[in-house]
Amino acid sequence: MIPAPFKRYNGGKSGNGVYQTIINLLPPMSRFISPFVGNGGIERRFNLPANNYFFDTNPVVVNAWHTVLKGYNKKNPQQKIVIENRDGLTAIAAFKNTDKTTLIFCDPPYLFDTRVSQQKLYGVHEWSYEQHVKFLNMLKGSTCNIIITHPPHILYENMLTGWSIKDFTYINSAGNKCADRCWYNYPKPTILQDFTYLGNDYRERELIKNKTARHMAKLQRLPAAERNAILSAVINKYGNSSIINLLNNGSTNKQIP
Repeated sequence: MIPAPFKRYNGGKSGNGVYQTIINLLPPMSRFISPFVGNGGIERRFNLPANNYFFDTNPVVVNAWHTVLKGYNKKNPQQKIVIENRDGLTAIAAFKNTDKTTLIFCDPPYLFDTRVSQQKLYGVHEWSYEQHVKFLNMLKGSTCNIIITHPPHILYENMLTGWSIKDFTYINSAGNKCADRCWYNYPKPTILQDFTYLGNDYRERELIKNKTARHMAKLQRLPAAERNAILSAVINKYGNSSIINLLNNGSTNKQIP
């Protein structure tokens, strides 16, 4: 996992039940765009593809990421991670008309009336209502995959009609229960970029993790020829599924133009 640039960060997505929910909605991709990277609660925790572009309008955030990535990039040359000090809307405009191998993950500053604290958290980098309208208008007609985190709000409901949604709750650092939502412009994926956190809650994730471990142990105990026969049967049965595309395009970090 990529180290966190900051020990504490307002609006971060590192809370238990938060990052797992979001990562479980990420389909296979070859290019990942994060226009509002912040502390990277999602970006640091899932299997990144070959090409990654992080942006933030706050130069302090960008400088902290430069420090973190200096060591990480040397150890992981198979992944390209670029961090730039750029406005999120400008970054979105540069990539929103690419294809479905690109995913844009948007975690903008939330509208004030959806915040439990009702306080400004980002200084000069806060967003007005008008900026949210501009942001949502920009996303209309995009050809790539887009996922947004923002609590339920009438503005988002009206402007993102037809988008898929996933509601979830979490406990923030102050001990308050908060409601949040993911909005995404593609069907709920059955093939994920990263299956590490599969499951709706901690108990279910542990059950799936243990089940996977048991099946892997059974395979490993078989003679090589029998193990290969089973793997061959699986590939023959599901060879046309998108899991093969994930193996070819995602996990092998195949470069794209």
